Amino acid sequence: MILCLCRGVSDHTVETVISAGAHTVGEIERTCGAGGDCGACSGLIEALVERAREGHYAGAATARQHSHGRKT
Repeated sequence: MILCLCRGVSDHTVETVISAGAHTVGEIERTCGAGGDCGACSGLIEALVERAREGHYAGAATARQHSHGRKT
């Protein structure tokens, strides 16, 4: 789906940029251009960043639970 109509940037592209380490709308804008013109997509970009952040923290918590449960 095209997320940024002004720049023609897809949600997949934004997710790829986030996976590569972008954590803010500004970082995403500098990397792929999304969010840099009218700003209408900024809320969607922020939601994708938040979703990625929540997934990262959930993954970290799961990893800690598994590592503490191991017998050494």
